[in-house]
Amino acid sequence: MLSRFGVESTTKMSIDQLNLFLDFCQRKVNDIPMLHTVEGKALITQAQVEKIRTVWKEKAKDKSEKALLVFASRVSRHKLERLEDLLKGKATKVIVALEKFRV
Repeated sequence: MLSRFGVESTTKMSIDQLNLFLDFCQRKVNDIPMLHTVEGKALITQAQVEKIRTVWKEKAKDKSEKALLVFASRVSRHKLERLEDLLKGKATKVIVALEKFRV
């Protein structure tokens, strides 16, 4: 747990981390991806990354990764070099903004 989640006890894990750990224990996945944190704040989850990219491909005129990063940077008010650097709470704001996008 310490190497993958940065905690020594399940009581300090987030719901997403607990779900990943449960999947691993039930042998639904072979490995647990490392969840990164920045100053005690969790970064975007894989589910959020997939949701953002899916909605972006459905609604954006320019479907490039660069355009997505510009949009996510503008919404999150934080310059991003890659989507995986986005904080979890800011990722939620990006998802909400994307869902409000008009086709």
